[in-house]
Amino acid sequence: IMNHNNFAVFIEAKSNNNSISSDSYGEIVLLNLSTGEKKILTNDNYFDYETVISPKGDKIIFKSNRLYEDSSPQIMGANPALGGIFIYDLPSNKIKSISQLLRKDYVTNINKFIWRTNGESFFYLRNGIEINEFNISTNKSTKLMNCNDDERIWKFLYINRNNLLVINQGHKESSESRIVIYNLDSQKSMGLDSTSNFVLFSSFGDHEFVFNKNRKIYCYNVLTQGIEYLFDVYLSGDIYVTECFRIDKTEFLIMGKTKNITKLLVYDSANGKITELTNGDKEIEYLDFYRSKKQ
Repeated sequence: IMNHNNFAVFIEAKSNNNSISSDSYGEIVLLNLSTGEKKILTNDNYFDYETVISPKGDKIIFKSNRLYEDSSPQIMGANPALGGIFIYDLPSNKIKSISQLLRKDYVTNINKFIWRTNGESFFYLRNGIEINEFNISTNKSTKLMNCNDDERIWKFLYINRNNLLVINQGHKESSESRIVIYNLDSQKSMGLDSTSNFVLFSSFGDHEFVFNKNRKIYCYNVLTQGIEYLFDVYLSGDIYVTECFRIDKTEFLIMGKTKNITKLLVYDSANGKITELTNGDKEIEYLDFYRSKKQ
């Protein structure tokens, strides 16, 4: 089913008008963008967050304050106040812990998961400055790169074409940030623009990514080094785009805020049409997007 539909994956508050925090409960939700069918994957009393779906659409990596696997002993090294890192297997509906990542770090030190295209490993950020890759088959992590101690990596993406990491980083004492493209093969990097304030959103296809620069949203092509203006960060005046995924040439999956309400939307830049997927009665966070393989 996953191969023929576009899906949104996100965390939704368990109750109406309830924020998502470690003091409340956040559920993993799978939303079929074609049919509107909504499935709550983790309907329990745990706080789940940082959901990222695999390129094959069969696994979701996430963080949670749950301490137990299904019919398994307590996770080694897990802190009861922090929880652990898990993989939700969609075909079997089973949750597996990745306790290997917790042997040297608290779970709060590890975040920003990004799958490699083959789905056999994923990248993660450690201590805000170091990007590593974890191989699921071997249970081994490899350090790939790190920024200076006076800087922080806010977000990063993987671009399959040319084996690139696109990194949103900046000085830890400043709110301004820049985008750096790091080649994993040559271990060399290049910056897009050191003078602007960037917010990195998402990748598109195997050689493009979407970002916010000075409240305008663009798409960058790593092959041509061309930048395409898409639309302003404010839609219809009062909807502020906080996350953006490009579905196709003109359609975008957007998480937007308006009047302290977060909504999931599909925006058509060709005609300005906005389709609401959620009504805002429950807080949502940690949006990710699975693109149909038929596109």
